[in-house]
Amino acid sequence: MFPALKADAHVAPVLQLCLASLVTHADFLRQSLLPKHALLSSYIFRDSNVMARLSSMLITGCSTWMRPTGIPPRVELFEQHMKTRQALNHLPDLLLDGFAKLLDEKCVSQQSVKRENLSSTIRVLLEEAGLWQAQQRIQQEAAQSSSTSIVYHWQSDGRFHRMPQDFAFPQLDALSVWRIWWLGHPAAGYPPFRALQPSDFTKTNRKMFSEWTVLVRHIVAGVEASTGARMQRPTSQRVADDLYQLGIAHVPMKPPTHAAKQRPERAVTTLRRIR
Repeated sequence: MFPALKADAHVAPVLQLCLASLVTHADFLRQSLLPKHALLSSYIFRDSNVMARLSSMLITGCSTWMRPTGIPPRVELFEQHMKTRQALNHLPDLLLDGFAKLLDEKCVSQQSVKRENLSSTIRVLLEEAGLWQAQQRIQQEAAQSSSTSIVYHWQSDGRFHRMPQDFAFPQLDALSVWRIWWLGHPAAGYPPFRALQPSDFTKTNRKMFSEWTVLVRHIVAGVEASTGARMQRPTSQRVADDLYQLGIAHVPMKPPTHAAKQRPERAVTTLRRIR
C-alpha cells in the first residue's frame, strides 16, 4: 500500500495506523468515493480475501503509544507561522541590541567612541539608510493591524483565509471603497483590502475584488499625477479622504448620465466611466 514509505522504520507505526484506518472505514469509502477513484483500485480493495484477513487483525481501543490531541495539523502549522512572524518582527531590535553591545565591548570600553554620541550616531545612520522610519512604521502597522489579524477556516477547501467564506461585496461608492481598501473594516474584523489576495475570496467574489483593485489604482495614479511624487499610504480616514478628493479630480472619466446625477454613484459605475 505504501511502497515509497515502507522502508522507513520511523514511519512504519504510522503506516500501520493508516492501513488500519482504511480497513475500518472500507465500507464507507466504497460508498462515498467514485468508482474511478485510485484508492478503490489499490491492493486491499481489489482483493476481498486480503481485506477480510486484515479486518480479523484489527485491534480496537486506546493506543498505548499515540494519543490524539484533537488539534488539526493546519492549526499547529498556523501557530508555527504566527510564532515565526513574531520572531521576525523582533529581529530588528535584536540586531540593534547586538550591534550596540558589540560596540560597547569593542569601542566604548577602550574610549575610541564616546558613549554619549553612540546612540545619536546609530540613529542618524539608520535614518540616512531609511531603516529607522521603516522600523517605526512596522511597529505602528503591527499595532493597527492587531485588531484585524483574524483568519477564517473555509470548509470548502480546508484552508485558512483572511476573509470569511460567506463574505459578499457591499454595493459602495468609490469613496467608501477607497476607505476600506486602505483602512479596512475593524468592526467587522476585515483587514485593509490592500493586504488581501484573490485567494482570500471565493471565485464568485474575485471579479469584484479585481474591479476594486483597478479603481484604486486609477485614483492612486491621479494622486501621483497631481503631486508628482509617490503616494504615501494613508493612516487615517481624514488623510484618506483628502487623497481621494485629490486623486479622483485628476482621473479622466466620461461625464455621468442625467439619471446617474440623481442618485449616489456606485463604484462599478465610476470605474465604467473611467474606462
